[in-house]
Amino acid sequence: AFASVNVKSEAADPIDVYVTVADKGEVVMANEVVTVTDLDKSGDFNVDEVLFAAHEDAYDEGSQAGYASEMTPYGLSITKLWGDDSGNYGYWLNDASCWSLADTVNAGDSVVAFVYQNTEVWDSYSRFSQDSYTAMAETSAIVTLEKAGYDANWNTVFEAHKGAALKVYDSAFNEISAEAYKVTDNGDGTYSVIVKNIGEYTVAAYDNATPIVPALCTLT
Repeated sequence: AFASVNVKSEAADPIDVYVTVADKGEVVMANEVVTVTDLDKSGDFNVDEVLFAAHEDAYDEGSQAGYASEMTPYGLSITKLWGDDSGNYGYWLNDASCWSLADTVNAGDSVVAFVYQNTEVWDSYSRFSQDSYTAMAETSAIVTLEKAGYDANWNTVFEAHKGAALKVYDSAFNEISAEAYKVTDNGDGTYSVIVKNIGEYTVAAYDNATPIVPALCTLT
């Protein structure tokens, strides 16, 4: 159920936010535009309202079945994500780890939420160094994959991540045929991606050996 935090009287006009959801290493929402409503009439928006709206849009039986949040000693927290009630969740806003579901979200922001696939070493958040890349058909696009870690003061730092598996998807997020693209791991966190046909694609990076949250970018 949606947990209300701060009730005022004047609801803000809905906003559009980009949402990605990964369920134990599988992308179930791929950077989709979600229209978010000011459910608690606070005059602004938070991660809780974004994830509620995302499940209303994309989860089979809606947010009532797929998503829940409640106040805990750690603040407003997820208790169910994509139908999973394991309690093992992470969520990031604009490539920064959130403090709680009450974090403020603005129009055009990007939210990534995930159920951990590996609770022994915990999946590392990952991203491409650019949201989008452009290349000629049959010509190599060089993409850089980065994995989040922490410095001595627990600040997030990103470093290049090699050894991932990259796949290419069409605009409906169906993987294109193996003959239609080629990926080469350059061994330094960069990957060469060649797609035969013109169009707009999504590139996704996976790694089960060194678990990462799948990263997405657009390739035109």
